[in-house]
Amino acid sequence: MILPTKHEDLSATGLIVGSSLIKKLKVKSLVIEDLYSFAREKHGISLSMFFDILTFLWLCGFVDVNNYEVQLIGGNYVS
Repeated sequence: MILPTKHEDLSATGLIVGSSLIKKLKVKSLVIEDLYSFAREKHGISLSMFFDILTFLWLCGFVDVNNYEVQLIGGNYVS
């Protein structure tokens, strides 16, 4: 789920992890597996949640996925 509840660890919510992924992608494009490894190590999220967050970022137009590589679209969304 993207929106946090009062029972969740805020560092592992979809909005925080999505922001972290965007910051990581600002440096360079990454293969999906490497991006998931980063998210799992930093936030301890499951594969299912990772794909939910990645799908959310794609639907919002922040990222694009081509040949298993995730890249940031456009300008500076997160500072």
